Formats: sequence, C-alpha cells, structure tokens
Amino acid sequence: LSQNHLYGTIPSALFSSLMPQLSKVSLERNQLTGTVSIPPKKQPQQQLFKMSLSYNKLTGPLDFMNDLSNNLKYLYLDHNQFTGTIPTDAGIFPLLQHWDISSNQLTGTLSSALFSSSSFKNMKSFQFNSNLNLFGTLPTEIGLATSLELIEGDNNEFRGTIPS
Repeated sequence: LSQNHLYGTIPSALFSSLMPQLSKVSLERNQLTGTVSIPPKKQPQQQLFKMSLSYNKLTGPLDFMNDLSNNLKYLYLDHNQFTGTIPTDAGIFPLLQHWDISSNQLTGTLSSALFSSSSFKNMKSFQFNSNLNLFGTLPTEIGLATSLELIEGDNNEFRGTIPS
C-alpha cells in the first residue's frame, strides 16, 4: 500500500487481526497521521520481518516498537514526526539489520546500552540523521557494532570525539 494517497490513522485492528500472518508492512509515502498502536505480542510465531512507515506524518513516541515481531530485519520509520527518545531496549530485535529513524523529532542521547544490545550484533545500517535534538557524545560502544556498514547521524547536536 505504499505510494498511494492514504490518509488518517493506521487502524490497530490491522495489526491485531493480521499480525500473526503478516510478513511485510509497507505503508510508506502516504499521508498517514497519528500514533502507531500495536497490540501487545500474543503469539510468538509472528512472521513480520519488514515494516516501512517512512514518509508519513506519524507522531508520538516509538514505544510501539516493543510490540513488534522478534523476527524483524528491516524497520523504516524515517521522515515522520515521531517524538521522544530512541528506545534503549532495541535488543528485542536480535535479527534487525536495517533501522532508519532519520528526519523525525527524536530527542536525547544515544545510549551505550543501545549499541551493546544483541540487535546491533547483526545491524548493517543505522540511520538517525536530521533529528536535530539528538545530542551528547557518541558512545564508545558503537565500536561493538562490528557488522555496521552504514551509520548516518548527521544534522544533530553531537559533540566530542569519534569513538574508535
């Protein structure tokens, strides 16, 4: 359903009734608004491996990530209006390879726990550029993410040295 003229909120029923069977959700490049509401995980066999909500007008914190499938490999949330901090418990996605949260309104620092988590063991790309309210120093734990091929964090307020 990407690149259409869909508008309004994403019905939580989409996730509650279809989540066990869905393997891919692509709603990017629409005009969707509101917060993302996903019912708590009920069935461990969730098949969702890709979710793309990019280029919409979605708002609110990224708390809904806690209720996504553990099998997630691709998570694209860029170019929305998400607020709050970057979740430090991204370790719930041990297979995650590509995570883009660029061009939102996220705030705070990058937690060292984020890069120490099991998610970053397989992470190939992590993009968090153009949030404008991310600040502080870059955690030295970035060096633990040895699978990273792409890291983009430009247009934020980071200071200090580049970790080795």
